[in-house]
Amino acid sequence: MSELALPVLLLVGTDSPAWAVRSVAAHGEAIPGSVTRKLAGQGHSANMTAPELLAAELERFFATG
Repeated sequence: MSELALPVLLLVGTDSPAWAVRSVAAHGEAIPGSVTRKLAGQGHSANMTAPELLAAELERFFATG
């Protein structure tokens, strides 16, 4: 089995559809050391509806990387 040797951030909105929540959860379980963050009040299109929130999560992730 191969492993990723890099940080992995998984994002999902608290209002995301069930399929997206399941997908992110499955990926989180499959990728050791991955980090999952939930974007409060967001669905599947946070990049369009809350770009500042998305940017803040990305900044936090890369700052601690």
